[in-house]
Amino acid sequence: MMYSSPYYLFAFLPLTLIVYQLIPRKKRWIVLLAFSIWFYMLASGHLIVFLMFSALSVYVAGRLLETAVHRYAKPETEDREQRKLRKAKLKHAKWLIVLITLLINFGLLAYLKYYNFFAGLSTALIDSFLQTATKYSVRKLTIPMGISFYTLMAVSYVIDVSRERYEAEHNYAHLLLFLVFFPEVVEGPIGNYGELKKALFNGTPLNFDSFRSGVLRIIWGCFLKITIADRAGMLADQVFNNYGNYSGLTIVLAMLVYTLQLYADFAGCIDIAAGSAELFGIQLTENFRQPFAAETVEDFWRRWHISLGTWFREYVYYPLSLSKGMMHFSQWCSKHMSNAAAMLVPTVISLLVTWILTGLWHGTTMKYVVYGLYYFVIILSGILLSKRKNLRQKKDTRSIHMFRRARTFVFVNIGMMLFRADSFNAFLQMFSSMFKGVSLSSLSADSIRSLGLGMKDVAVLCIGIALMCIVGHLRLQKKDPQQMVLQSRLPIRWGIYIALILLCVMAGAYGYMYAPSDFIYASF
Repeated sequence: MMYSSPYYLFAFLPLTLIVYQLIPRKKRWIVLLAFSIWFYMLASGHLIVFLMFSALSVYVAGRLLETAVHRYAKPETEDREQRKLRKAKLKHAKWLIVLITLLINFGLLAYLKYYNFFAGLSTALIDSFLQTATKYSVRKLTIPMGISFYTLMAVSYVIDVSRERYEAEHNYAHLLLFLVFFPEVVEGPIGNYGELKKALFNGTPLNFDSFRSGVLRIIWGCFLKITIADRAGMLADQVFNNYGNYSGLTIVLAMLVYTLQLYADFAGCIDIAAGSAELFGIQLTENFRQPFAAETVEDFWRRWHISLGTWFREYVYYPLSLSKGMMHFSQWCSKHMSNAAAMLVPTVISLLVTWILTGLWHGTTMKYVVYGLYYFVIILSGILLSKRKNLRQKKDTRSIHMFRRARTFVFVNIGMMLFRADSFNAFLQMFSSMFKGVSLSSLSADSIRSLGLGMKDVAVLCIGIALMCIVGHLRLQKKDPQQMVLQSRLPIRWGIYIALILLCVMAGAYGYMYAPSDFIYASF
């Protein structure tokens, strides 16, 4: 059941909201839990047991961490050596509990998500070694929906409890709701328990303002998904699935259109999810902040998939760069190399590990590893260039800002092509094909039509891009388009509502000639 499906929008979501309002306030979280479990089982069936097991593992870990803290609590009197020994024992106990929990959850993620890849690889190696044409049958595993997202959320809970940012949860069902909450279990955003627990369990009554805001955001998300993303996907799929037949500007066009598709698809899903949560008085973290206005690739990743970037910075990059081992290595570099190296090396190592893991989070094939390394090299290059003192300082004129944005846009689109390509070799072929047979005839109406889009589709995409640019520009000007609509006069407000709904109904990519398309990040 997709967020953009009529079943979700006109049956599941309204029914959940009605039952939620009918139940006493203190018990409303149970409604969210029940409907979230139902939602998950409609998508993944019995695979919900893996999510429930993850919730159980972090629940037990949280209680064990709480017990360890109480066990090694500061006594009324202790000398310096006793305090040092007590803290060391507590630290070791925490480390052991967190380590086991990480191994359980990431081990489960690795097994379910990467088993098919490694099983196929081992089969190919055995077949090659034995020089036989006999293929060994490998049982394929079905991946639970949202496992990459809820695993990170579960792990963050345990780490935060070990850091004593908040107390351990004593109700297993509360933790289960945190992980299975239906608006964020498909594609995130990756939530933090400390930020969400109050909103999830306080049973906020229906508020007219939050209802209007949530519905408007849902409509906008549906517009992005079914009007823009699904239509752009038709052209992108045609070229990427048959890349050997195309070259020149056709490849460039497909690359740009896929970037549009991925943004509209992912941002649309987040908007529907955030709007759905807002109906229940729950604010999800923002996952996008005008990413294509970024002037550096590093800034782009602060604006794109914000919750994932925040997670890796909080739980991988900073802990690694500030660890004792890294500090000792930095001191060694200072003695044997230079102070500059001592400052740079921890950053380089931590950045490398973070981006390799980011690539592997998306998938196991070589292209995802290269995807991570691609951004590592670009971001590291930017860091090194910014540290050069002899670079001439230039005044930040409008043209310089535009150049930086255009440069970043090019880098990002190349990364998107690598992300979408069937394999790393396919990406290399497509990248080289961009510079062959360049001809403006590739952009003619007949050529576009041969890629699966008619002039109506092109017109709708142009309208969609124009609307997204207007909304993005307003946000860059520190204005909130959603609040502008909600605070406008009644005829204008309802005119915008009706226009967006009609665009979704009349220009949405569904029905005859259109194949239904799942949300892209749901596969992760």
